[in-house]
Amino acid sequence: MPCFMIDDAIIQNTAGHSGGYPAGVPKMYTWYRGATKHRTGGGPPPHFTAVTGWGSIYREARSADQPETDQSVDLANAKTYVHIKDTKEWRQVQDQASNQIAGGHFVSNLANNESLPMKVKDRGEGGITLSGPPTGYNNHFWPVMRGTFDAGTVDAAYFQIDIRVNQREPQLIAHVGVDWWLDDQAEFVQGFHNNPTAGASNWINLTEKWSTLKFFSGDPEQLRLNPPPPLVPDAVTTMSNCAPSRADKG
Repeated sequence: MPCFMIDDAIIQNTAGHSGGYPAGVPKMYTWYRGATKHRTGGGPPPHFTAVTGWGSIYREARSADQPETDQSVDLANAKTYVHIKDTKEWRQVQDQASNQIAGGHFVSNLANNESLPMKVKDRGEGGITLSGPPTGYNNHFWPVMRGTFDAGTVDAAYFQIDIRVNQREPQLIAHVGVDWWLDDQAEFVQGFHNNPTAGASNWINLTEKWSTLKFFSGDPEQLRLNPPPPLVPDAVTTMSNCAPSRADKG
């Protein structure tokens, strides 16, 4: 049954609606159970001028010990928008159609930023296929070129991407989020001083059917009053589950 995209976005970013939990991630991590928001008001630090959407794919905890397979993951239609404070408009700053996706297989608990190379294959029409996460690692990905804006002009961000797998087993889950960056060339430094996160969405179970994963910073009611273009009031989706079932206690 189709549902409104705006409702789907809000549910994906409301705590308690994750479809599973990520294997190998300590339960003490704030994002282990899903939706998090890390900056009051939804905007970046006042002197920051760049942003990127991102996503992570993990084995679901109950699939942690299943054998390795030739599982792969398709990504398409990644888009990032920022909300301009003065004009109240949403401006698109990243688009997968013109912005290559990069990333790697990072160790599940992200210790020391340890990673393995991740195979990335062009699917055509702007989409790509990734190798599935090896045991003990994830898929972490982001657009290569950061979106930019003038300092002090932005108070929220929105990111979405379509994801599917070529086979259900082992069960994979994914979530997406947004990082603010000091500027479009700033290097990563320990402690995330150059790229504090705006937050992340709930975990969504991936299937062979496309799912649209969504993250927004800021207030849900403000999102309803002034949604970004993909969430216009009459937009509906049949792709992702509009009301994901809650995972068993993990």
